[in-house]
Amino acid sequence: MQDSDRYNLTVNYHYPDGDSDHAEWVKIPPVVGQGYVDGNSNRWRIADVWHIRPKRGPLEHGVHVFLEYTTEGNDRLHQIDPAYYRRDIDVEEFATIRTVGEDSQG
Repeated sequence: MQDSDRYNLTVNYHYPDGDSDHAEWVKIPPVVGQGYVDGNSNRWRIADVWHIRPKRGPLEHGVHVFLEYTTEGNDRLHQIDPAYYRRDIDVEEFATIRTVGEDSQG
């Protein structure tokens, strides 16, 4: 088995409001306590992880991660750079920041 084949997980993420999302080809198995930044730059803490094997049931088989909101006390990313890791990010401002950053690498 090659290292690239070791972990190719589909992970289902469950948010506190009942919404869910999934990611395919995850290389790092999620663990309780691990931080997670979603596609909208929201920061979460993994509260529980379940691996469901039966293929027929209320939840799809596979890995299920239950998330909770981060708090000021356990949000180290926000402590490193509060201007970047924040919940109220402005999409237009973010696009401008990315454009400037990409141009400077260039």
